Amino acid sequence: MTLPNFYRGINVWLLTAMGFPSPFWATFHQVKAAGGTVRKGERGVPVVFWKIYDHEDTETGEVEKRFVLRQYTVFNAAQLDGVAVPEITVLAHRFTPIERCAQLVDAMPHRPAILHGHQRAFYTPATDTLHLPSPGSFQSPEAYYATLWHEVTQNADTRIMPR
Repeated sequence: MTLPNFYRGINVWLLTAMGFPSPFWATFHQVKAAGGTVRKGERGVPVVFWKIYDHEDTETGEVEKRFVLRQYTVFNAAQLDGVAVPEITVLAHRFTPIERCAQLVDAMPHRPAILHGHQRAFYTPATDTLHLPSPGSFQSPEAYYATLWHEVTQNADTRIMPR
């Protein structure tokens, strides 16, 4: 059994914010079923499952919406022993910069240094540096620039200005 990594929605943000090196997560029961163990002292991360489905009342025949919301605790592959973790193959696509966006970034006054190759995007005020995954790891050039501009604008008031 391999560890799943198909989380969506808010779970992506919850799990990415934890800063673990592996994208693979599993519940305690999934780890146990795979023949592994969670290392002593490790703490899990909550994720949520929700679904809307139609339920037909057998007596009246009316269809009503039903909502399911559950919370699970998951552990990162880096917190486990004895579990086969799939190798990660980076499927980076060829990145073609959007010329106007690149020009805007280059022309930005007092722009922080941009460092690529990180697992997630973040700004470090102490060094006035913006850290991003490599451009080719984004779904599209638009996603890359949206992330870049989000980091620049969200942290503009904490930046060291002027240089």
